[in-house]
Amino acid sequence: MDKATSERLFNYLDNCCQAIAARQGDKAINEWTNSDYIRLCADLYRTTNVSISANTLKRIFGKLKTPERYYPQRATRDALALYAGFKNWEQLEETFQENEETSIAQPVPAAAPLLVSQAAPSAIKQRTSKPRLWGWGLLLIALAGTLFYTSPGKSPVKAKLVCSNPNGKTPHSAVFSIALPEGVTTNMPLLIDFGDGERPKPITPGAQLSHYYKIPGRYYAVLKSGDRALDTSVVYLQTNGWTATARTPRDTIWVYPIDTGILRAANALFVTTPQLYRAGIDTSHTFFIDFVNTTAFPVDADNFELSVRLKTSDDRPGVRCSPLYVNVYGERTSHYFNIHRSGCEAWIEAGFSEWAAHSTSEDIKAFTADLSNGGKFTLRVAHKNITFFINDKALFTTSYKIPVGNIYGLRFSFAGIGAVYEATLKDLLKDTTLPLFTGRKQE
Repeated sequence: MDKATSERLFNYLDNCCQAIAARQGDKAINEWTNSDYIRLCADLYRTTNVSISANTLKRIFGKLKTPERYYPQRATRDALALYAGFKNWEQLEETFQENEETSIAQPVPAAAPLLVSQAAPSAIKQRTSKPRLWGWGLLLIALAGTLFYTSPGKSPVKAKLVCSNPNGKTPHSAVFSIALPEGVTTNMPLLIDFGDGERPKPITPGAQLSHYYKIPGRYYAVLKSGDRALDTSVVYLQTNGWTATARTPRDTIWVYPIDTGILRAANALFVTTPQLYRAGIDTSHTFFIDFVNTTAFPVDADNFELSVRLKTSDDRPGVRCSPLYVNVYGERTSHYFNIHRSGCEAWIEAGFSEWAAHSTSEDIKAFTADLSNGGKFTLRVAHKNITFFINDKALFTTSYKIPVGNIYGLRFSFAGIGAVYEATLKDLLKDTTLPLFTGRKQE
């Protein structure tokens, strides 16, 4: 590789790193700590389903010094470009090349969640080549006005996200469109976050966008312009009691429903290895099992107590942290949290209405517990005040402000084979208890 080619390729890589850094926040790359790289590692995997280790990211971003500048393989570059808002690395290169050749700002791919400013080069230190970011600086100026009405100082366009078929059962293809006030047009880049962990997609006024939902649940699709949320539309996929669905992180298209008769016969939320084989799951790799009940419950999501007796997965291929993911679906938004065993705290997340935290930036290590031998958790919400218990011991408290409404369903997700033996939902306003699931004793 000649010097000119090397400089050009690393220039593209530097610009990609700047775009990723802008998505992560305002902190300059040279100020990143180990926890920042761990968080990026987790975000990349959630967004792209590609695992890039924290040490590899450190080499790419220049945190770890090597005798020669590190240039990642194509699959890694594609994942980085996808996270930065491009279709793949080739599209990223084409976009930057057009900027270099014309000196005129080109449109950012509509899926891009960010813009990079001219001040960005100061964030990367001790590079062998200097990124050319003047095109992005012009782009920022050129597009700044498109996010607003033509007159300076007015509010952003009040676009509405409309779903023509928001209710159904899985599988379900929801159809979205954009509604603008009469007589209003906009050139702002818009995209939809579908609320199911899939990558957001761009949409333009007048167009329709179909999205495939694979697993039952209540999803809060959000219309965005950059990082600004403009509107929310709810998609509600109901069940007739409890369902079980298996999935693998490497397979983003297919899911594997489990016969619900299995749940009734087992008298527990539990499936066996042979049952997973018959459903089509290769249990030698990482897999997840989602137990979902999206029947509407006449219980206030701001005043309830959920108690669950369960067992998370034993150690097995692809399962080291024995995680459990819990969702309480509400009318307007949701409560969620995950529990990991000690040593895996970096993966913990929690959210209650508008309050949200990740363990890399907040102290939520109270959600650390090894439940692989069985145990109990309790989530108590009283007048928007949260108390979380493990084995009847209060470990965490917080509060939120925005009402959630009634409870519209529950979801328990295990990595590997876990089981729910008993679950109750108490209405704190009426002082009544609803047995969600009364199963057998733990085996």
